[in-house]
Amino acid sequence: MAADYFSKRKKKVLLVDLDQQSSATLFLKLNHKFEPEMPFFQSILNGDLSTSLCHVAENLDIIPGDVGMTRFDEFAFKLSSRDRFNVLEKLLKPFKDKYDYIILDVPPSRGPIVSNAVLATDYVVLVVQAQRGSYDMFLKSIGYLSELQQ
Repeated sequence: MAADYFSKRKKKVLLVDLDQQSSATLFLKLNHKFEPEMPFFQSILNGDLSTSLCHVAENLDIIPGDVGMTRFDEFAFKLSSRDRFNVLEKLLKPFKDKYDYIILDVPPSRGPIVSNAVLATDYVVLVVQAQRGSYDMFLKSIGYLSELQQ
């Protein structure tokens, strides 16, 4: 929804759906038709995300999520400890000057995919429901983000 909001305000936006459930992709497919040349995870393996890039609407592009992203953790752990958390940062670098915002939608979990997303961004937004359990998870997430920052 944030990607749609910013694009309608004349900001050039790239939405990257890192969630294996592809919720952001499915949300946009309700009103737009798009299909990537290559699935997201295959683009990661090839080292070029442009083959998964889809134009959705004026000022809005997406790299759609796909079920292949379930293999990202296995892929990342085959890399050196120095490289495993910088995969997305390197792959997104060619897009940084082309967009006002690059929004990374991540799954509600911890692991290499979320760590990669956090380390590739300038800001993190946590969405929290107004209930005690969500607040407790929010506090744990803040601790996790602090660890990544260090």
